[in-house]
Amino acid sequence: MDVQITFPNWKKFNPRPDIENPSWFRCQNDLFISTLWFELTDAEFRFFIFSLCMASKKKGVITSTYNNLSRLSGVKLEAIKKAITKLESLEVINTSRPRNGDVTGAVRTRTSAGVTYGTNGTDGTNGTNGTDADVGTQASADAFPTCLSLQAREFLSEKKVPSLVVERWLGEMGYPPDYIIKEIAKMLIWLGDNAARAPKHRWGTWITQWLVRGWDRHRKSINSIPASEGGKNLTMIAPNGTEMACTESFYTRWKADFESGRDKNKPYPLKGE
Repeated sequence: MDVQITFPNWKKFNPRPDIENPSWFRCQNDLFISTLWFELTDAEFRFFIFSLCMASKKKGVITSTYNNLSRLSGVKLEAIKKAITKLESLEVINTSRPRNGDVTGAVRTRTSAGVTYGTNGTDGTNGTNGTDADVGTQASADAFPTCLSLQAREFLSEKKVPSLVVERWLGEMGYPPDYIIKEIAKMLIWLGDNAARAPKHRWGTWITQWLVRGWDRHRKSINSIPASEGGKNLTMIAPNGTEMACTESFYTRWKADFESGRDKNKPYPLKGE
């Protein structure tokens, strides 16, 4: 099956469009703290680098078959498909079916995991030129997990952050709800004081990078969190094995929301269970 992979922001990887046949692409030295570093498995990250190598020969576009991509990259087909899904949700690439050999045509509209992709966009029904990655159907606050505060859910809804991205914060990346809630509260304060520096698009990516930067600081503070009015402190074990502190009342509310069906994210197991 043919597939066309397009990097809509190829300028990020090659700021020299005047060079016709470059033998290189740009890779920034903070890649190891980027969202991609934490989101992709080793095999998926290998395919990402392979994709950059291939795309650099065609100004940010790859047209091939899945089997050929697997043969050339040495990455299994299943891992390639997972990598493509993740890279799309992180607004790094677009995919489409090439038509009559046209590798520059519009990206067809489709829906995947609740996210709508539009013509030449990355995440939206009116995605203009692939630079506004969070333009699209706005999810209501109720679409986000109820383990997050109403203020956090309304903020994510306002900024049109895909619910899939939020689910990955809680699942694959292992961020506890109370960490996300506190960081969004900090964002609101920062944005109030720095309105001119607020991003104009790609809020999902911007917030993810904020969470990644603050995570080490949060982990160091876990053992120093005092007991609060929310009851005794508990320790949860995230999917990635990280220990996370929370209050007893917070955990009880999350568990009740999951059991009632209001929240589809299962609470993390407690240490010692």
